[in-house]
Amino acid sequence: MNSSILLWQQLTVIANIIASLTATGDLIKKQHPDQIPKAKGTTVDKNEALIALKENAFKSAINLKSIATASGDTTLANDATFTKKSFSKGGEPEILARSQFILNNLRTLETHAKAAGCGVSKLKNDELDNLITVLLPKEEDQKTAHDDSKRLSIDLKSEFKSISKNLKDLDKKMYANMADTNPDFYLQYKIARKTDKPNPVKKKKPIPVVVPV
Repeated sequence: MNSSILLWQQLTVIANIIASLTATGDLIKKQHPDQIPKAKGTTVDKNEALIALKENAFKSAINLKSIATASGDTTLANDATFTKKSFSKGGEPEILARSQFILNNLRTLETHAKAAGCGVSKLKNDELDNLITVLLPKEEDQKTAHDDSKRLSIDLKSEFKSISKNLKDLDKKMYANMADTNPDFYLQYKIARKTDKPNPVKKKKPIPVVVPV
């Protein structure tokens, strides 16, 4: 259609459908931009990542206890009391769970009036969040990606329905309006949309063998 714009741009009915198709296409691009291929980076050593998480989570626990105390939340202050030894006990799942507990509570308090004075900030919480994400099981990462893809498909469902409807309308209008107004373009369009079906191959009947008497 774009290559033949000079033939149809004066036809209001066709031009309106093309405009609607373009607008819907632009909307889809905004919601689902082209993905830039991710370059293969160096695989993060899990031991190094775990050490970094332990250090960050311990410092974050100190900040959490400080803001909880300053806010008068003695229960949270007690729950946030950890020692360095607390982060050397248990395996990776326990460290992850403990770190996630600290992060969840810090997230709810990062906008508190006393947050900055207690060393709590969104930037520091994001750092802890990133360290936790690195160590998450691959299955959980895949589930998150699947959920995002599913949500995106649901969000775009109405847009794709709109495009389908516009294309069907375009097909009808092309046949209804262009056969008389622009027979040359109509003929090109009719040829372009034609689907050639392969001719069925008929099996030849075997020639009967004549046996001499």
